[in-house]
Amino acid sequence: MKNNKKTLVLLFYIVIILLYHVLGYIGHYGFDDMNYAKLASDLNNRIIDFNNHFTFRFPIIILTALSYKLFGISDFASSLPTMIITILTLLLVFKALKNQNLPTIIIGMALTTLSNWFIFYSDKLMTDMYIVLSVMAILLTLYCHKFRSKKQRPILFAILLSLSVFFGFISKGTIILILPLLAYLFITDLIFKRDIKFWIYTIVSGLALLTIYFITIEWLTGSFLKRFESIAQNSYLNRCSYNEQPIIFLLRRVFYDFFEMLTRQGMATSYIFIIAYMLKRKAWNIFKVETPFAFWATASIILLLSANFMSISLSSYAPMCIDPRHYLYLIPVSAIPAAMIIKEFITDKKLKYSIIAISSVVAIASFFLQGDSFWKLYFPLTILLLGYTFIKPIKTNQKVFSAVLIVILSLSPFAMINYAQKIQYREQRSIIKEKLLNNNEDCIIVTNHVQKNITEYYTGFGKKNNIEVFTYDEYQNDSTRCSKIFLLKNWYTRYLSNTSEKDLPLYARTVSSNNQLVYSNSHLNIEIWQMHDFSSPELTGTTLLKSTNGFEKDEAYWTKQDENISGEYKYEGEYALHTGQYSSTFVYPVDSVNQEVFRHLIIQADVMCNLFDTSNASLIISIDNEKGSYIWESIGINKYIKAYSKWWPVKYEEKISVSDLKENSVIKVYIWNSDNTTLYIDNFSVKVIGVK
Repeated sequence: MKNNKKTLVLLFYIVIILLYHVLGYIGHYGFDDMNYAKLASDLNNRIIDFNNHFTFRFPIIILTALSYKLFGISDFASSLPTMIITILTLLLVFKALKNQNLPTIIIGMALTTLSNWFIFYSDKLMTDMYIVLSVMAILLTLYCHKFRSKKQRPILFAILLSLSVFFGFISKGTIILILPLLAYLFITDLIFKRDIKFWIYTIVSGLALLTIYFITIEWLTGSFLKRFESIAQNSYLNRCSYNEQPIIFLLRRVFYDFFEMLTRQGMATSYIFIIAYMLKRKAWNIFKVETPFAFWATASIILLLSANFMSISLSSYAPMCIDPRHYLYLIPVSAIPAAMIIKEFITDKKLKYSIIAISSVVAIASFFLQGDSFWKLYFPLTILLLGYTFIKPIKTNQKVFSAVLIVILSLSPFAMINYAQKIQYREQRSIIKEKLLNNNEDCIIVTNHVQKNITEYYTGFGKKNNIEVFTYDEYQNDSTRCSKIFLLKNWYTRYLSNTSEKDLPLYARTVSSNNQLVYSNSHLNIEIWQMHDFSSPELTGTTLLKSTNGFEKDEAYWTKQDENISGEYKYEGEYALHTGQYSSTFVYPVDSVNQEVFRHLIIQADVMCNLFDTSNASLIISIDNEKGSYIWESIGINKYIKAYSKWWPVKYEEKISVSDLKENSVIKVYIWNSDNTTLYIDNFSVKVIGVK
């Protein structure tokens, strides 16, 4: 009877995963996931690109290709493999807890399933859940060998362990973060002279698998190091390149950012109880790994430290990038010992003061961080712990505690479901298919980067060859290849592309009345225009002035800042400008503009920026008269900086109605470095175009 109840608990959480997919599915990110989808589609067409390092993530590519083969390229087929992987992970968590009592199983499964990012990625076409499954399979194999098999069949468990590690290795390189834990367990067993044969068999079988793998890669690609060559070939500089940026970013990452991320993203829940346990006397004895609880607690702590401190680069110290999806494996591993600690808390009030203290500290910290984890997780959790400890009517009601805990853990997933209902991804998909893809035999679609990738996915990656999709940057607006050209504006995918309305070209920001609005949905903020007039200022306008300041010499229309000219950092030439609160300013009188000829002015600004830290610095375009600025537009620079202490282009253009100009006005273009962050600029270019 008890086993039946435990099985029902497992089924209950599996149903939650399925319901979340139905109610909370939010679609695709439009970058990595669409890359996997394209590779899976190509595999079914017998096309394999070994220059793409994602190709070597065989499990997700092969399973997704199989799903596409069975069900066609669709969102269901894309989600199905990951959902199966997630359910298998829950099964492993259940097996790890199966010998515990029912409340412990319920809580452990809740801490795993209802963790907001775990359930969010449970249906995403990404590799991170594959790593979660690999880590759980590795640890469950070790756990079963140590505590359930009576140390019998070491060869079988060694092979299972090697296969589990190998599955992670061919899924994604982040499996490397488990190596410190495996090394610790190996060394501990050597010290205590236990499981020596098991480890020997594991090493031998692991080396055999790697040998077979590299021989296969050599046969397929001609180079047994092709995977690593592809990774190097596709690597790019970004904010996670800690070894390429000022040391302060590495220090922040190691001593603050990781733990701040865990707290802000609601991933610290289980560790509240684990840390509270570590404050008790002789708690460090768990690192001898002599009991099931000690095994899971040790694994949780070492994996946490490895996730924060371990480098993923062999050539320099570079920890893993801060992104919740890279650390999903911490959730089920830490949930297991946390559930055991919580069970002792609700039955015997063990560690009650330590648990309340740590929970309060985490809650207070989350209050000062961005995000809503304070209100949706840590604050109500702390109130529950306090109430259960000190309020007599509920302090002995274990079922009420468990039920309220599950409700609290459900708050963030419910909020994510609510957000998904507002986004209405499935409705967005229906609109694009119905209005564009199904009704047009021959057309071009111009849109943002994410929407382009997702739209190509909707077409089956080329199965509708009559439809071409371009990003704003890719499209040449003098193209005559097609009679129908559509502009697709979608706020949600533009947001996923990390672009704002001001990043769009002018023809997309303010669509000409010569174009036809085919469809508009103000609720979803989607517009589809059939384009006849792109009104490109480069083609239709008259350049009134173009001026570039490379800070090599004095330039007309630019204010001087000789004291800030520096040769220490420069993009081109001998000098650049070390920007103070304000940069050198471009000043152009607009009274000379023939207002009878031109209806609008287009002001285009281009500047190379080298920023050394996060900043509120902005690129400003303003129109001023003697009374001050009466037109003032800006874009923040920080989001265009892909890595600090490197040079990156920042571009901005603004359209000004000539009728809005007042007498004795000037155009000003400059950078406002409001927080005086270290910022160098070079090749500052401004173009003023008159449009009739």
